[in-house]
Amino acid sequence: MNVEDYGRCAFGIVASALMLVGCGSSPLPNWLGSTSAAKSGVHNDTAYQSLYSFQGPPDGDQPQAGLTYSDGKLYGTTNLGGVTGSDCAACGTVYRIGTDGREDVLYRFEGPPDGAYPESDLAAARKHAYYLGTTYSGGSGCSGSCGTIFKITPNGSEHVLYSFKGGTDGAHPKGGVFFLNANLYYGTTWAGGRYGDGTVYVVKNSSEEGVLHSFNGSAGDGAKPVGDLVLIGSNFYGVTESGGKYNAGSVFEIGTPGGVERVIHSFKPAVDGSDPVGLTEFNGTFYGATSAGAAFARGAVFALDQSGHFRVVHNFKGHPDDGAYPQAPPIVVKGKLYGTTRGGGAHGNGIVYKLAPTGDESVLYSFQPVPDGVSPFAPLTYVYGVLYGTTLNGGLQHTAYGTVFRLLP
Repeated sequence: MNVEDYGRCAFGIVASALMLVGCGSSPLPNWLGSTSAAKSGVHNDTAYQSLYSFQGPPDGDQPQAGLTYSDGKLYGTTNLGGVTGSDCAACGTVYRIGTDGREDVLYRFEGPPDGAYPESDLAAARKHAYYLGTTYSGGSGCSGSCGTIFKITPNGSEHVLYSFKGGTDGAHPKGGVFFLNANLYYGTTWAGGRYGDGTVYVVKNSSEEGVLHSFNGSAGDGAKPVGDLVLIGSNFYGVTESGGKYNAGSVFEIGTPGGVERVIHSFKPAVDGSDPVGLTEFNGTFYGATSAGAAFARGAVFALDQSGHFRVVHNFKGHPDDGAYPQAPPIVVKGKLYGTTRGGGAHGNGIVYKLAPTGDESVLYSFQPVPDGVSPFAPLTYVYGVLYGTTLNGGLQHTAYGTVFRLLP
């Protein structure tokens, strides 16, 4: 499929003013001018800009995944948009966007036997010669609805490496692929497996897939893994959104190559939060977020070590002064945690937050009403002093299509 340019006008929001940013290869204007924190929800030491508004089919629609940086460009997926008029209309896209706001659709998913509806970010492989990703649906297994692992090059050449089969095999991957080397990578599926509660899988030699662990959802195991795996030594770590002792989710450890799994933390809904969404590792400590529960029933950021010592770093309080319901784990930049919530903030449309490991929080930006982005779902990406991210909805073109934004922390 040909690469098409959707690099039309990037919509900029600077402080409380709305301005159109010119298209093309010319540099962006100075967007670091004085701001009004009271009117814009932006601290005086930050500057926010909406780089691109998705336009819906044949462009992308509703990016649920974060961005991967390579050679001056950001790569990502949209859950919807792309091909129309097929058996699988608007099955999602892979896109590339420059820091100047010019976007290219690299690939439009076509549905079975191709993939459909990607929810995960892309993993760079072989020095960015290609990228690996997953689709929640599509493929040639289980009547074309169990999902795929795919490979795509920077010029948009896509190939399905594996189609999940369901049953004792996995089904419906929500997380991305952990690329260990050209012949070995790992990931999770949200469903499938021996008990139907998801799996941890390994792929060898590009297409030979095996199940390392089937989650069973019991008090001693998790169920429904989400987010990306994190590797420390020979062990992977991840989260499940349910299961565990209190059926509110778990953090698990699984060894390689043997696949021995153990739960290192079970979430208590009213104390820890519930429905964890992923992990980030920094200096031997995991940081993550729960999308619900905790002290104010709006989710939390937590810290956890490999021995299972757990603490809540911050309880989200919600509108108007804090965020609510984070959908992705924070990232760590220079010892601080940066992340997003899909709700809360001054306008109820979500926030970007900065958090010290001790718990001191600052709201860097509160997403404004449309045409600003609304409801960020994905982790942030840090590139040369700038934070980049996506919103699931909002934007200049339509209330539902979503945006790509950037922010100086």
